[in-house]
Amino acid sequence: MRSRDYGRDVLAEQAKRPKPGQRPVPQVEAESGLVVEDFDGRFCGAVVALEKDAVTLEDRHGKRRVFPLPGTFLLDGKRVTLIRRLSPGGADFLHGGAPPPTPPPPPPPPDRRGQL
Repeated sequence: MRSRDYGRDVLAEQAKRPKPGQRPVPQVEAESGLVVEDFDGRFCGAVVALEKDAVTLEDRHGKRRVFPLPGTFLLDGKRVTLIRRLSPGGADFLHGGAPPPTPPPPPPPPDRRGQL
């Protein structure tokens, strides 16, 4: 028997839509040194490490905490969604590094003009 005390399913897709009058939350790429505050206001720190699905923040006392990505944070007092940094080609690179170098082209075939 279902209880009538509970409303609609909170995990349903319509529950994830913004409420009327609510602006979309801007997305900000996580980069080393970016100072953000967790949405609850309990931890403020700079981005020091970026992993596949997590970001590590370090506060001014050297304490580190890991938060999931994408995640909601405060940047300059405004709500933002922190996401992984994307390269111009769309591929992800850890720690904001450059893409791996392209391999050199293969050497040309040996010259066979004088061997006939």
